[in-house]
Amino acid sequence: ETNCDGHVIGIDEAGRGPWAGPVTITALWLSPDAYDQLPDEINDSKKVKPLWRASLADFLQRPPHLNFTISKDVDDIDQHGVVKTTLMA
Repeated sequence: ETNCDGHVIGIDEAGRGPWAGPVTITALWLSPDAYDQLPDEINDSKKVKPLWRASLADFLQRPPHLNFTISKDVDDIDQHGVVKTTLMA
């Protein structure tokens, strides 16, 4: 992010693998002014224990950072397919 000339927003989804919806997408912008406050352990959320992951999520969703989450239900997935629904979200 420090090499980019502009804002960087991370986007990830959950729910594309299961056979039943919903699919949930979150976009997160981390404030460069607060990089020094970020814990080192956030490089790979799958390696973080669930309790610590929940604490990190709470921390990252507070100002000065910005985030937005949207879930699309199974009706949208049935109508458009999971990939298209994810991209639309």
